[in-house]
Amino acid sequence: MQSSHGLTLDTRLSRAEDVRAVSVESVLYLLSVNQNRFYALEGTAREIWEMLDGLRTLRDIAAHLREAYGLPAGKAEADVVSFAGSLLDAGLVVKDKCSDEQEAETPA
Repeated sequence: MQSSHGLTLDTRLSRAEDVRAVSVESVLYLLSVNQNRFYALEGTAREIWEMLDGLRTLRDIAAHLREAYGLPAGKAEADVVSFAGSLLDAGLVVKDKCSDEQEAETPA
């Protein structure tokens, strides 16, 4: 599975350095300093954000959601890749360089 953003389940993403986060009750508010834009995340969106640490792959995150919420594998994986693509488009996350190198080494 590869998205239009070049994301695969083996991609690792990290939060962009210019993004600041503040938690208010169940909502996590994000501010992109470079873009001067606010975002609000809650529920599984917030949970995914908090797991984007550059160490976990999108596959790892999808597996967590499958186990935590009983989601079918295909749905969890598609939703995580789609949401990660939205975060990438918004400039809130960056692809981990190791992720790019590993994907380049993986035979097609």
